[in-house]
Amino acid sequence: MLDAIVESSNDVVYAKDLEGRYIMFNREAASLIGMRPEDVLGRSADELFEPDVAARLRGRDQNVLRNDQVVRTEEEFVTATGVRTFISTAGPLHDAQGEVVGLFGMAHDITERKQAELQLHKLSLAVEQSPESIVITDLQGRIEYANEACVRNTGYSLRELTGANPSVLQSGQTSPETYQALWQCLSQGKAWKGEFYNRRKDGSQYVELAVVTPLRQPDGRISHYVAIKEDITEKKRLGQELDQHRHHLE
Repeated sequence: MLDAIVESSNDVVYAKDLEGRYIMFNREAASLIGMRPEDVLGRSADELFEPDVAARLRGRDQNVLRNDQVVRTEEEFVTATGVRTFISTAGPLHDAQGEVVGLFGMAHDITERKQAELQLHKLSLAVEQSPESIVITDLQGRIEYANEACVRNTGYSLRELTGANPSVLQSGQTSPETYQALWQCLSQGKAWKGEFYNRRKDGSQYVELAVVTPLRQPDGRISHYVAIKEDITEKKRLGQELDQHRHHLE
């Protein structure tokens, strides 16, 4: 049963004797290096891997045996399918008398998870460093996230914004029809685009061009709203001046 479990596992499972020779090497481990398990047994890492990889494995094994303890590391290996990242666990093997007679190892492939984490990290940096204000609210309109641009533009701290409603920014100059159109679109699962005449914490007013979009989960359920807002106060002022100048010329 133990053999069936080891051979059916999608994780790398192996064992070595005190000389570093493999005495167990499951099918998953063998497939990753493009060999058959029987061709690996009795051989050492020096015979199977590049010198730098073999030296790294040998150093880790010596540490496990010398300290008689389990070691857990994150490692990259060049496999038959390319470079993969693993969470590896290696520990001492004991006989019935408690003497160390070798070591065991297991490795779980986390390549896809690492790639997803990297993508998420890049997306997080892009959102946080965006020059536009980005706000995420729940379906009741409570702010769950606001980026640095939003903090800077509104004058409110992240702590003050978190849990608050965006209505804290209302100046009274935005028409009720604008909010009605906003919620009508969102209730239908559609994105909305328009302008808000808002007020900062210090009382100064500014104009934002906003795009508010429902955030859907994989099952299609709307769980949040995302607002991307650009401060267009200066653009509006310049546009008005140009209109006045054109009118004067005419």
